Amino acid sequence: MRLAAILSTLALVALLLRAQAPASKPGSVDGTVVNFATGEPVRKASVRLDSQPKPGATAHNRATKSDASGRFHFDSVEPGLYYAVGAQHDGYTDPQARYAIPAPFQVAKEQHVSGVTVKLVPLAVLSGHVQDQDGAPIPSAGVVVLRYFYESGRRRLGATAAEQTNDLGEFEILDLPPGRYYLQVAPPRRRNIPVHTHWMRPEQAYPITFYPNARQISDATPIDLAPDAHVGNLDFHLRKVPAYHIRGKVAGQTGGQPQTFDQLMVEAPGTRAGGIYQMGLQADGSFDIPGVANGSYDVRFTRSRVGQGDTAYPAQSIHIADADINDLVFTDDPKIEVSGNILVEGQRPDKLNIYVALEPTHSASSMSATYAADGSFHIRSVPMDICRLDLRSQPPEGYYVKSVRFGDHEIKDSDIDLSNGADAPLNIVLGSDGGIIDGNVQTLTGQPATGTEVTVARSDEYAGRSDLLKRATTDAAGNFHMKDVAPGDYRVYAWEIDLDQSPRSAEFRNLFDGQSAAVTVGPNSNTSVQVNVILADDIARERSKLP
Repeated sequence: MRLAAILSTLALVALLLRAQAPASKPGSVDGTVVNFATGEPVRKASVRLDSQPKPGATAHNRATKSDASGRFHFDSVEPGLYYAVGAQHDGYTDPQARYAIPAPFQVAKEQHVSGVTVKLVPLAVLSGHVQDQDGAPIPSAGVVVLRYFYESGRRRLGATAAEQTNDLGEFEILDLPPGRYYLQVAPPRRRNIPVHTHWMRPEQAYPITFYPNARQISDATPIDLAPDAHVGNLDFHLRKVPAYHIRGKVAGQTGGQPQTFDQLMVEAPGTRAGGIYQMGLQADGSFDIPGVANGSYDVRFTRSRVGQGDTAYPAQSIHIADADINDLVFTDDPKIEVSGNILVEGQRPDKLNIYVALEPTHSASSMSATYAADGSFHIRSVPMDICRLDLRSQPPEGYYVKSVRFGDHEIKDSDIDLSNGADAPLNIVLGSDGGIIDGNVQTLTGQPATGTEVTVARSDEYAGRSDLLKRATTDAAGNFHMKDVAPGDYRVYAWEIDLDQSPRSAEFRNLFDGQSAAVTVGPNSNTSVQVNVILADDIARERSKLP
């Protein structure tokens, strides 16, 4: 009986094996990781092979390391799928451009794909000295690298890296991606000077200075960094000038609170780059910031509580002209509540899926809404300021944002003036008669531009509305498909490199209108468009014309 059972089981297993589909015949992929600037191999790079499966299919992702010759190999690659290869290594940027990332490719049964090249862009270095007028080093000076970038549709200047000089006045800032930068140096920091301190002689200090010797960013000299560049001898020669105090108080706050961190910062206007600062308040909430030269500044106060986040007061703009400022007061500006409704034309979807937030002009944080089931929402603690509307999430499938109205005023550029309060509702209307855009992107040689980022943005008076902007990525044939597009006039841009938030800015997009395609979308329409890719070199050239 036992032998019969075993034989029966073996027969069943054999039958099941014969019923199974024949095993797939895997392929393989070989390639090399090289330095984009020199062409030399990059050893010990982390290499990924990621599949681009059809909807519902299983992803097949693999990882390995390049060898001493920069070579990599993947065996047992599932056939019939499209794959993309990327790599990472310390000292290099993530590959961003089509010339750096190989185009997606398909692996057939038993196919050996070879010659795949991943180019890593090496990072750059800035170095120099901070010295006084006699050539003596200034240790502990703060050196900040600044760069213009686009955020929430606006062009801004902000810090990307920072360092302090050593005891020889030297600084070296590593791992900078290629691009245009500015350098700022601030004097060594002096902290927690008692409020009523009086000095026996006129005070002097080193002013905030932009390379090579400018007092404001508009007069600074930009530094253009190429891949793998080492730009040295960026030397500052600072001369002490008469210095003054900024004294004042933070209303309703006291110093020395447990588990709190207070910071007062004095910055050049519009830079958000740090500068002269003092940590902590006096017991009565007062402060004294010494060593500030003549000029215009933004002064900020931020209190951080452990486990509770930051409380940032609105920035104060001041001007020092041969005298101390003794009466600067930070107050928590009056807050208002903005209420509104998400309305739907036609059948209401099960979930609205719209993220509504307001970003004040003079604040680094945004306030988001709380929702009710009926589509009403409330945004609390909004400063009385000009705020930018952020509709970050896309509406549910089959819908688009048809209208945004603050009271009787149609919002066309995302800015809402709340400086006089919010005595009207903010109503967002969803429409369901959007159009479709089917497009194809080609290289300049007429080949399909695969894996290319496409931006479709309004070209009329609604160009500033980021919620009307659509993004897609082309497939292996260079095609893309967009649905639920609000009726209107658009321009279509295809970028050879993957950009951050830059395409959300109409100012940035306008630089490339001549390389885009115009298209008009009507209600329930289906529109086709052909566009050529905008080359990375063209993007870099236009960016170099910006400040």
